[in-house]
Amino acid sequence: GERRIANTSFYTDGYSRFDLTLAVPINSAFTLTAGVFNIFNEQYAAIASFGYPAVGTNFKVGLEATF
Repeated sequence: GERRIANTSFYTDGYSRFDLTLAVPINSAFTLTAGVFNIFNEQYAAIASFGYPAVGTNFKVGLEATF
């Protein structure tokens, strides 16, 4: 279905984006996290025939701590 563009009266088509995420527990307090987002590097946002650049494929790595 359509989705509304934030704070406007414009709507754009729905889309799917493919991401891959991973969480590896190191111990009871720490978890290593990683992700690849927008794997196929697709551009999705368009308003009234004006295209906006997609973020592109990006990578994130982190450490999650629980106390």
